[in-house]
Amino acid sequence: MKNRWFRFGSLCVKYTGQTDLLSGTVLEKFCCNEETPDFTVELRSGELPPIMEGKLLVQTADFSVYFRDGLWQRRFIARYQGRTWEYAVAEYTEREAVLTVAPDCSNVPCCVESCSAFEHLSLCAGALPIHASHIQIGGRAIVFTAPCGTGKSTQAALWEKHRG
Repeated sequence: MKNRWFRFGSLCVKYTGQTDLLSGTVLEKFCCNEETPDFTVELRSGELPPIMEGKLLVQTADFSVYFRDGLWQRRFIARYQGRTWEYAVAEYTEREAVLTVAPDCSNVPCCVESCSAFEHLSLCAGALPIHASHIQIGGRAIVFTAPCGTGKSTQAALWEKHRG
């Protein structure tokens, strides 16, 4: 386990803890040299922390967000064949986070990408991050939004391949 640094535009994020969870993620292409981070994320695999006693801010089919005393907790929910379960919990302060991934999580790369610090900092800055892929045509974009693993990048690649 070693520390790893990633740059997203002007934002530098340092990942600590079980950084092997980052292997095979799209985050790899943003890897950079060691520098002073704007945000730090500790990665863990294990039992998920309990639901925070705080205000429920958002509840969707895919996640819930709670808040109390400067701490956000985002609980990630999976649904498949009538079964529902939590697969990860991210707990954030203004400049650091702890991301715990359930040991039986079958799609760790997607989970780590979904729980990135970039998303949290974007929300803090008033921006709305979306999980998407896109193609550019004539200076405009067509954006494909959907949950992880549903084929957004595949769809964009097929459009690129067959454009004409």
